[in-house]
Amino acid sequence: MEIEKSSLLGIKNLFSVTGLRFDNIKPLNIHWFDPRLNIGYKLTGKSTLSFGWGIFHQHPDPRLYAEEDGNPLLKPMKAVHYILSYDYKITDNDNFRIEAYYKDYNNLPLEDAALNYNNDGYGFARGVDILFKGNFTGNLSGWVSYGFIDTKRKWMDYEKLVPSNFDITHNFTLVAKYNLTPAFQIGINYKYATGKSFTPVESSVYRDNLNIYEPLYGRDNSARYPDYQRLDLRFTYLTILLDKWFTVFYVEGMNILNIKNIMDYSYNGDYTERKGIESYFGRRTIVFGTIINL
Repeated sequence: MEIEKSSLLGIKNLFSVTGLRFDNIKPLNIHWFDPRLNIGYKLTGKSTLSFGWGIFHQHPDPRLYAEEDGNPLLKPMKAVHYILSYDYKITDNDNFRIEAYYKDYNNLPLEDAALNYNNDGYGFARGVDILFKGNFTGNLSGWVSYGFIDTKRKWMDYEKLVPSNFDITHNFTLVAKYNLTPAFQIGINYKYATGKSFTPVESSVYRDNLNIYEPLYGRDNSARYPDYQRLDLRFTYLTILLDKWFTVFYVEGMNILNIKNIMDYSYNGDYTERKGIESYFGRRTIVFGTIINL
């Protein structure tokens, strides 16, 4: 359910959107109500300042509700969102947006010696997102975005508040296309992201009874993978096939610089050496294709 209100409190440029969502998860026998609110003010005909607040619920992995090794009485996870945003509509096709947010997490599942899991976990996420979309200049158009996030959680087997697996601190994307002619386009897609956090292996201990080395881990999520980078290049030809079907022919070079992006590590037998594992689908690849609208 959602209600929109213009000229809020008799103020011409002030508006609000309120909502209420109800979820009922019958297999898990849980349900919840989530209220939402957004209040905005049109500063000018092109710019708007708004504030959003809302409560969001989500059930954990259903396997955590198992009677054998879970807790059937687990509550749904809860998040309270606070968002402040500014939008500037430069033209009908050009738009700039900046958004700051804070998200407070509670009722996260946390390992418990007696109950298997309880709802004592918690965390937060805070950050800023910036986006510009439209024409850069002349025949060059596209969008560019930047995101900063700081997020930490104490949940599952984390004993302290540590960086979340979703904590990619800096994230930058540039997508652009240039019209060489009305039929030919060249486009690029560049991405940069801070490496994800992970729990490092710091040493190992030899187990005589098993004849193996057992890894000894450092602090939870205290290390990061190398930063991620990728540049794709695409050439596109637009035409009308047989005078009636709009058709796109393209050739695309994915990760054309063949940047080695490490997604994980493998270790030797005693964990004294490690080797980076690259993303298989992140290798330099050339793709040919066509799209026909019949």
